[in-house]
Amino acid sequence: MENVNRAKSDNKMLVFIFLALSYLVSSFHRVSLSVLSVPISQELGIGMDTIGTLGSILFFIYAIIQIPCGYLCDRIGPKKIILFSLIVTTIGSLSFGLSNSVHSLLLSRVLLSIGISTTYIPAITFVRLLFRSEEAGGLTGILLAFGTIGTIVASKPLQLLVDNFSWRVSFYIFAIIPFILFLFIVFSVGDIRIKASSSSLKDGERTKGLGLDRALVSLIIIFTICTGAVQSFQGLWFIPYFVDGYNFAFTTTSNLLLVFSTGYFLGTPIIGRLCDKFDVRKLLPIVSLINVVLWITLGLKIAHANIIFLGILLFSIGFFSAGLISIGFYYVGKFTKIDRRALITSILSFSGYIFTSFLLKFIGGIVSLSRGMDNLNSFFIFYAIIILICAFIFSYRKE
Repeated sequence: MENVNRAKSDNKMLVFIFLALSYLVSSFHRVSLSVLSVPISQELGIGMDTIGTLGSILFFIYAIIQIPCGYLCDRIGPKKIILFSLIVTTIGSLSFGLSNSVHSLLLSRVLLSIGISTTYIPAITFVRLLFRSEEAGGLTGILLAFGTIGTIVASKPLQLLVDNFSWRVSFYIFAIIPFILFLFIVFSVGDIRIKASSSSLKDGERTKGLGLDRALVSLIIIFTICTGAVQSFQGLWFIPYFVDGYNFAFTTTSNLLLVFSTGYFLGTPIIGRLCDKFDVRKLLPIVSLINVVLWITLGLKIAHANIIFLGILLFSIGFFSAGLISIGFYYVGKFTKIDRRALITSILSFSGYIFTSFLLKFIGGIVSLSRGMDNLNSFFIFYAIIILICAFIFSYRKE
């Protein structure tokens, strides 16, 4: 059993709200560069290759910090980690808003990346330690929903803020918010940590290796490239793709990004609920096939001429991509060995973010060399083909 110090936990629901707001800030910064890339590029005169580097740095740092962050949460408690996260996010956001050169942007982005990459794990650790196990599942879903709200704020609302003020003001605002959260947690949250734990598994029952099989490996590949494709598209290349590639108005494109983010927001809980109702091993190939059709449709530019059709397509891509990611986490929680679930979950998270980092930089280089966005369409189709192959491997059963 876990012995936990639950000091000052009478206000735990209020604590949860502030933790959820912290994750909202983290998610906002993960994808805000998509809207901000154009005004930043225009004001400072930097190219898309540099913008790609700014995006890539964040996801690379986010990926490599996940496992050590979890280790430190167990060792020194989540309070110290979340406080570190919030104060570094404050400094990084303020510094980015004040930047006037590529070097200062890069340094600020590194600080910001370190800050937001140490938010989710201590937040979910707080949930696990403060609340009963029968409450933790629902609250975890709410926490993730707050993260998706952060991505929605980083679409149309952010564009309105940029239009009426400037891109710098958005960073000043999102420096103030984590600082307020920092102060609240300093004075309102006790030091909560795991004092000791014992495994329910005997030594002879422990799994040797990761317990990987064909289905799990193919699922990890699907999860990795789906996460990378969605986060790189939503987090950076969405606005440039439509504005620079197809001369869409900035306002129209930010509206489309809001539609995409709304689909993503709804896809996570709805597909997650379907996982409870149906066999996830049959659900994954179906959702994968839907994703294949949707991304190929986008890559072939079939919907670009009709804004309503395009909006429906982007909503659907967001919805079913989020669903595919939800299925990945659900499958690991249900079908992997109990003493390997956390490790395999961390592998999923790491692989998704590291691939996102690679794609942001890789696509930025391609766009700069080709001076156009048409190559993104080829990537969408290639991505769909890989998903199709992996889904077939996952669902194939030997007689």
